[in-house]
Formats: sequence, structure tokens, C-alpha cells
Amino acid sequence: MTHLIPSVGERIRLIEMPKDPCPIEPGSLGTITFVSPGPGQIGVKWDSGRTLHLVIGVDVFEIVTPHRVVLIEDNSYARYDVFVEATGPDQAAGIAREMVVDGKADGGTQHFRDDALPYVTDVIDAAGEECGFGEEHEFAGVVVPDLLKARDTCADVIETIDEFAVSCERAQHTDTGLAWEILNAIRTKLFEALPKHMQEEATTYLHELATTPAAEEEAA
Repeated sequence: MTHLIPSVGERIRLIEMPKDPCPIEPGSLGTITFVSPGPGQIGVKWDSGRTLHLVIGVDVFEIVTPHRVVLIEDNSYARYDVFVEATGPDQAAGIAREMVVDGKADGGTQHFRDDALPYVTDVIDAAGEECGFGEEHEFAGVVVPDLLKARDTCADVIETIDEFAVSCERAQHTDTGLAWEILNAIRTKLFEALPKHMQEEATTYLHELATTPAAEEEAA
């Protein structure tokens, strides 16, 4: 914090200016313009437009670097790519989650239940490397990537059922017995579990499958 001596060009986030009568707002970001160890001052061009200097050993700040955080919202499975400046992956994950909850992240404002939070799946640093992060991002004990895999599996099973149904219809092997009732019930349950955009994709796929002549499918 206060013992850090940043280099020109580095980015910082202010924590506090305890002795300044008109301080920069805590949390403000800025770029280092000069470092003068003698007088003990650090020049900063703040993103807000102000140029108030930091006093070494008095003002509290932290050096930050860019991070890309990927999050999934647990109700609609909406995906967010959020770019933040943070001291490390844990802080980046926390900042990004707050941005999504507050509606400040790209992708539109989401309306969350009290117990619904966006879950971080990846944190990537400025070099493009994936970082480990310490927060636990689970939903009812299931890691979010597993939820996404299960969702995609639902969609794949629906496609398989639809392809089987269309092929049977074309071969005139239709049946109204118990087997078809079970398949239709399975399809319905899986379909209801999908987010809206994937339901639309499944419906479109079935329509295209049913309206595409068999000869065209074989040629493809």
C-alpha cells in the first residue's frame, strides 16, 4: 500500500487520502505521471480529470493491472465478459461480480434474486494467462461449468430425440405407444430446463429438420 513506489505509466487505485482537505474519492483510478522520492510525492493523472498528487507514506493506494473476468448468471445463464483493473484475480473476480449485480457490466441489467449471484468461471490477466482465484463459485454444490455442460447435454439429447422422431415419421414407423410417451415426456422436461434462447434454437432446429427433404439431408 503506502510503501509501494510505483513506476511512471503504472495504474493505481486510491484507497484513502487521510490528510488532504479535498481528497480524491476512494476507489478512483489513475495513471502515474512522475515519482519524486525527494519531496515524497507521486504525480497522478486521475481518470476523473483531477491531478492531485499522492504523498508517499501518507496516502494509501494499490497498483492495479487489467484483468478479463468471465461470469455466468445462474438464472438465465447469461454470459458476461468484464474488463476490470485489480491487484490480482481474487479482487478482479469480486469487482466484476459487483459490476454485474449493479447492472454496470456490458450485456444488460439483470434482475437478481437475493440468493442469485453471477459466478466467475475464468479470470485472465493482461498477458492472456488464466489465473487461479480463491472464491468458491458454486450453485447448490455444483460447479458452474458442470451446470453448463448439463445444459448443453440437455440440448444434445433433445436434438437426438427430434432426429429419431423425424426419421421414424419419414420411414412411416410412427407409434403412439408407451415408448413414445416416455420420449416425449423426457423431451418436455429437458426443454423446460433450457434457457429461453436455447429453447428457440431447439424449436428452429426441429422445424428445419422436419421441413428439409430427406434427399437434401443425404446430399449434405
